[in-house]
Amino acid sequence: MVFLGLGVIGGIGNALNGESSDKEGSEASSASKASETSEAVPSETSAESAPEKKPVEPAKKPEKAEDPAMEVAAGDLIKAYQDNELGADKQYKGKVLKITGVFDSTSDVLGSKAVWVTGGTEFQINKIGCTLANDAEVDKAANLQSKQQIVVQGTLEGFNQLSVNLRKCTIVQ
Repeated sequence: MVFLGLGVIGGIGNALNGESSDKEGSEASSASKASETSEAVPSETSAESAPEKKPVEPAKKPEKAEDPAMEVAAGDLIKAYQDNELGADKQYKGKVLKITGVFDSTSDVLGSKAVWVTGGTEFQINKIGCTLANDAEVDKAANLQSKQQIVVQGTLEGFNQLSVNLRKCTIVQ
């Protein structure tokens, strides 16, 4: 009887601890313990099959719109460089300019194709040399007539005592 009492007390103790004395209970208990373990430690297969999370990149800010081109008459730009090269550089160098002037000629020096623009006065020594940006601009230049009014746009590189030089020029008009 003592043994029977100990068995009953042991069974009650196991039941209180969540254990079952029958086979189904122990299988269920083992399955629940296994699922608890698999939740705590991910299996190798689930880690391999889960897609790798990539870090989220911050949204790109829209690029700052380019500053509009400074408009200047060809004669005024040439005069600014004749009068004070350093002051003109400070005001214009590195900036995109839209220049209105008179078409003088074209040139092709070592594959660098350019149009030459003046202020429209006779016997003007200094000119504006505009290196053309691409073949489409070269095609436009091929149709220009001497002394024709022209508008070009490009980035000012500087002055070389004979000409004011622009690069990446487009013929606007």
